[in-house]
Amino acid sequence: MRTGQWLKAQQPSSRSQDYPHHLRAVGELWPLIEATESRTAADLGSGEPISGIEALLEGHGMTVTSVDLCALADVRAELGYLPFKDDAFGVAVARHSLEHSPAPLLALREMARVASWSLVVVPEMALLWQYWRGHFSVFPRSVWERLFHVADLRVVFFGEGDFTEPNANAKRTEWRWLLYRDRSDEEPYESNGRFLGIYPSPMVVGWQ
Repeated sequence: MRTGQWLKAQQPSSRSQDYPHHLRAVGELWPLIEATESRTAADLGSGEPISGIEALLEGHGMTVTSVDLCALADVRAELGYLPFKDDAFGVAVARHSLEHSPAPLLALREMARVASWSLVVVPEMALLWQYWRGHFSVFPRSVWERLFHVADLRVVFFGEGDFTEPNANAKRTEWRWLLYRDRSDEEPYESNGRFLGIYPSPMVVGWQ
């Protein structure tokens, strides 16, 4: 089976971002995006129907391109292989989508390629979400930040948000990072393409 077909089968379109408690949390993200002074954005993993991120950004005058494997997205693509030129956007936004990716490092590298700024929002790690609704990448904060480093993304801001459902028994927290592409270090590849950097340890990432 082709990779795209497998991903589509394994990653059902998310409808959760249209829930009122999600939309409340989405509304809190604008100050972070505004700080990037970007006028264009990619909404990565937009879901079906399209997430509240697009409405939020367009409401502030931004041009937004939704990206997902669902039919309603502006561009149908996998997050690890984005069909855009380098620096196509001011900011790439991935809210509650990277935890659905079986290869989040590829997605982060693509985010760093297509935009100078990235906003990453994932649910706080909890055993409840291990493989639930296609959550293939549920990591502690330290692992996400290690992946950002490997992807040449520097953390500018970290904060927490609350997207708890009404009358829920336990609080649901999401982690929010504003990231800036940082390529100031020495290029980690030789001219022949051999990688010179440090891969995250499988033990660190939790892939035992």
